[in-house]
Amino acid sequence: MDPSSSLGGSSQVCVIIEERQKMRWLSKKLKQLVKDSGMSQVEFSKAIGVSRTTFTKWITNNQIPKGWQLLKICRVLDITPTDLVDGGENPTEEDIQLLLDILDIEIGKCTS
Repeated sequence: MDPSSSLGGSSQVCVIIEERQKMRWLSKKLKQLVKDSGMSQVEFSKAIGVSRTTFTKWITNNQIPKGWQLLKICRVLDITPTDLVDGGENPTEEDIQLLLDILDIEIGKCTS
């Protein structure tokens, strides 16, 4: 059995890897925003309702936050989604589009 078959095939694995590479800037930005907020990573994780392990995966670029999680991050940090993608690393248009795609996919799931 092909090990990639359980992950939806090798082409899907490649897409996931490409998305993670494109979202590297988000990991750095999120880590810095939490540090600037004065909250510990544990406090922040609790405030947005995820485990410390999940948060660690986000800031080490091993997992991408889901759309609803990105919105919760913005609420807890008192920032807009634009603030999340703006400044610092200067994300590319592709980075911003990927973020919008993540949000759109999550919104689509809620309305379907």
